Amino acid sequence: MPAPFPRFVLSLFIVLVVIFSATKVKKGGDFPEYGLTAIALSQHGTPYITLDDVDRAIALSHEAGFRDLFATVRANMAQGDEVPLPGLIRSRDGQYLSIHFFAYPAMAAIPLRVLGVLGVDPFKAGQVVNLLSVFVLGIACYLLLGSARRAWLALALFLLCGALGYLNWFSPEVFSMAALLSGLILFCLGRPVAAVILPGLAAMQNPPLVFVALFAPLLRAGWLMAADDLHWRAAVQRTATRRNVAACAMLAAMAGVPVLFSLWHFGEPSLIAKFSSDPGLIGASRFGSFFFDPNQGVIVAFPAVAALLLWQAWTLRARHIAWIAVAAIGLMLALAAPAMSTVNWNSGAAGPMRYVVWAASPLLFLALAGLALARRWPARAVLVVLLAQGAAMWHAKGYDYTEFSPAAAWLLRTAPALYNPDPEIFHDRALGIDGGMPENTVIAWPDSRHPRKILYHERHPGAAAILCGQGAILDDSDVVRMSRGWRYINGAPRCSPAGSIDAGVSEAR
Repeated sequence: MPAPFPRFVLSLFIVLVVIFSATKVKKGGDFPEYGLTAIALSQHGTPYITLDDVDRAIALSHEAGFRDLFATVRANMAQGDEVPLPGLIRSRDGQYLSIHFFAYPAMAAIPLRVLGVLGVDPFKAGQVVNLLSVFVLGIACYLLLGSARRAWLALALFLLCGALGYLNWFSPEVFSMAALLSGLILFCLGRPVAAVILPGLAAMQNPPLVFVALFAPLLRAGWLMAADDLHWRAAVQRTATRRNVAACAMLAAMAGVPVLFSLWHFGEPSLIAKFSSDPGLIGASRFGSFFFDPNQGVIVAFPAVAALLLWQAWTLRARHIAWIAVAAIGLMLALAAPAMSTVNWNSGAAGPMRYVVWAASPLLFLALAGLALARRWPARAVLVVLLAQGAAMWHAKGYDYTEFSPAAAWLLRTAPALYNPDPEIFHDRALGIDGGMPENTVIAWPDSRHPRKILYHERHPGAAAILCGQGAILDDSDVVRMSRGWRYINGAPRCSPAGSIDAGVSEAR
């Protein structure tokens, strides 16, 4: 009979092959960029997107919407447009490139070509990359937890913490999450070189992951203190080795490659930072939205894990576990802060926000570390957490990113004053669109006759007339002031003299 570890590896491989065979690729997020770049790399070994590459994308697209999209891209490229598609741009030497780096598409390029030869949908190459990263994570969980059963439970928890919704996307969310978790586990277990390879590749796609190079040694020291009962000086000495330093330097160097590439082709260190982010957006409002928004925040992806962490903090008696907790939470905040600068905050998502599933995954690592350090395996607690996370993912599958989640809608109906979402989230989900936010917008939810919440901009000159009628004055004493001039009114507007909402208000859908 095979030994337990090889048997687990074989069974994991078979399960992932079954998942690959039984599911279809999903083309959400930034798929057009990643798909075109993967085709380019598979056809001529470079990330420069040509007309032939776009023709290939058109031929491989079974959906009319994507065929039309790629046909438009081709027409725009043929006439020399600087930006033939949002996310594609022409470089200084005239080559068309994605504004995202090509690490993830490069990993998909070979599977894309092989699958095409085998007669399988080549775009399933994105699933191959995602599932391979889950395979590595499964091995890391086995090494951490010491048994196949516990490793399977850890993988189930991983999937139920937001990864399930993105597992089949041709997009790097699951890859980044699995790479981060497996890297942290392997680094803590004393395998630094193996630990940084996947996080380094993920950092090429999601630059904030470079912070793993800073926090992984702190987690390793905390792990040694908790697992081996070392004094902090001894733990630091065993962590500050040449291998660990070299591994972290390698991760940082890998994360720096996209910066050099972008400087070479565009004269900019990051086109994402230039076109798609604004550091001024980072603040308390976005912080609260990232963690607590019931549509797409951390609370959607990790609710039971957060409860498990509180339970572990109460019951776990391993010395110095606090060091691991501080380092893990510090890493999460370091990953989350840059994500809060994104301009398109309410973008395509499968329940929890795409940034959330990987940036908040140090919470899951912390929970797994606590389970590994526990003297007895808390089977009942793990089962309860799995059931609760399953319920959370069931809830997350019940709505689109252009509509309120059932939990958010319930809050808006019953206690609107307690829930003031980021204005973009309210705007897009109340109207059922994904678009810009003109300042001359006034939105009443659920409708203008019986509004529970109203959004308007302070610089909208006609807002008072729309809300109160001509000649009336809007009483803004109870207005909730949000960032960048946006304002909320909870319930009907208070006017002097009393008026009613005018026909200029946008009705929620």
